[in-house]
Amino acid sequence: MKEDFSDEAKTVLKEVLKDVTDELIQILGLEQILGSLTTTEPCPRPNNMTNTQIVNELNTRGLNDSGTKEEKIQRLRLDDKTCNLNGKTWMLPEITSDTLKKHLYYSLSSDCQRIDACVDFSVKVLGQVITKAFKAYIEIDFCNFLLGYGFEGLRKTTILINYNWGQMERYPVTDNIHILGKIVKNDDKKVFVVDFGMKLCIDGSCILEDKMFIKDLEIPIPICNESFKWPGGNTISDMINAIGGHLTTEAFNIILRKLGIDSIFTENCDLAVTEKGIPNN
Repeated sequence: MKEDFSDEAKTVLKEVLKDVTDELIQILGLEQILGSLTTTEPCPRPNNMTNTQIVNELNTRGLNDSGTKEEKIQRLRLDDKTCNLNGKTWMLPEITSDTLKKHLYYSLSSDCQRIDACVDFSVKVLGQVITKAFKAYIEIDFCNFLLGYGFEGLRKTTILINYNWGQMERYPVTDNIHILGKIVKNDDKKVFVVDFGMKLCIDGSCILEDKMFIKDLEIPIPICNESFKWPGGNTISDMINAIGGHLTTEAFNIILRKLGIDSIFTENCDLAVTEKGIPNN
C-alpha cells in the first residue's frame, strides 16, 4: 500500500513538473529554441554560494582559499571580471544599475576573448514563482578572424574580413530575446571597443529593453593578429601571394569559412601533393 502511494505521488509530481515546464516555455516564448536550452542552474554569483562551494571554486581556479567568506567572494568576483594579456590587466566594469545587479552576472575569459553574461529572473507559473536563468556571450576570436554571439546552445558566427567595424549587431534568438553587440576597432590603441547587451521580454514585460550592460569596454588585440588585415587584398590569390605563395592551414580555414564550405571538410582530410603540386588520386 505504501509503495503504491509512493509510485502514485511520483507520477503526480512528474505531471505537475511537466505542466509547469510547458507553461513556462509558453510564457517565455521558447518553443522554437527548446532543444537549445542548456542552463538549468541559477547564475553563478559568488554571493549566493556556500562557503564550501566558494572554497572548491577557488581551488579549481588555483586561487588562494584563505580569509573570511567575504574576502573569498571578492577574490572570485575579481577573477571573474579580469584577464591578463600583452602584459596588462583588463577588467570588466562594475554593475552599477540596481536592475542589472538584480538580474545580471557577467565574467571575462582568462584570455580576454570572451564575455559571458547570465541573466536570471522570477516568473509566476501556475501559481508558483519559478526562477529561470539564461546565458549569452560575445566572443572575438582574434587569430582566426571570427566574431561569435551565443545564447544557450545557439551560436552565430561572422567572419571578420572586410567587416564593418562599429555597426550595431542584433542577433534575434526569438521575438522576445535578442543579443546586441557593437565592436569598434581602435588601431591607435590596438584594442577593440566592445558594447554588449540584450533584449529580454517576458509575457509582454521587458526585463531588459535593448539594454547595453557593457559599453566602451576595451579588449586588447593579441600579437598573433595585431594588424588585423586580410593579407594582400580581397581575393584568394592575393592572400596566397601575400603570405609567400603557400597556403597555410590557418589561411585555408579562413578561406573555407569565407566561402561558407568549412563544414564539409574534416580536420583529418589530408591531400598528398606531388612535385608539381597536383594531389595524387
